[in-house]
Amino acid sequence: MLKPRKRLVKSKIKEDKLITYTVKSQAYAKENWKTLGYGIVAVIIIIVAIGMFSISKRSAETQSTFDEMMARDAYARGEFEETLTRIDGILEEYSNTNSAASALMLKGRIFQQSGDHAAAEEAYREVARKFSHEEYLCFGANISLAVIARGREDFSLAADKYLEAASKFPGHFNSPVALFEAGTCLEKIS
Repeated sequence: MLKPRKRLVKSKIKEDKLITYTVKSQAYAKENWKTLGYGIVAVIIIIVAIGMFSISKRSAETQSTFDEMMARDAYARGEFEETLTRIDGILEEYSNTNSAASALMLKGRIFQQSGDHAAAEEAYREVARKFSHEEYLCFGANISLAVIARGREDFSLAADKYLEAASKFPGHFNSPVALFEAGTCLEKIS
C-alpha cells in the first residue's frame, strides 16, 4: 500500500537548500547580468584562442614533418647541399618539433660522412642536449659521438659515450651492443 503524500508548507520550502540556492542564484543573475555576460564572452574567447593555438601547433608539426621528408628525399638522391638547406629551414622555423631533432641527426650524419667531424659532433651534442627526452635520437647521438671519438682513437671518450648511452637508456634494444663497444674501447686503453 502506498504511503500518503506529505504536504509541503511554505516554511518547509524555505528550508530546502536546493530551492533556496536556486532562488538566490536567479536573483544574483538578474542583478549582475552584464557582468555574467562579459564573463561568458571572455570564456568563449579563451576557448576559441586555445583551439586556434592547438590547430596552429598541429599545422607546424605537419609542415615540419613534410619538410623533413623532403630533406630525406634530397639526401637519398645524394643532394647534400639541398638537404642541408632544408634542414636549416626546419631548425629555424620548427626548432621544438620532433622533426627538428631528426633533421639535426641527419645533419650530423651528412657532416660525418663528408669528414667534417667537428660539425658532426656539434650537431650530435645538440641533439643529446636539446632532445634528451627522445630515447631513440639521444641514444643514437651518443653512439655517433662514440664512433667519431673511436675514429680519432680517443678510446676513453668513446667508452664514456658508449657507457652514457647505455646507462641513460638501459632498455634500448642496442644497450648491450653499446656496453660491448665500451668494453672494447676500455680494453684498448689498457
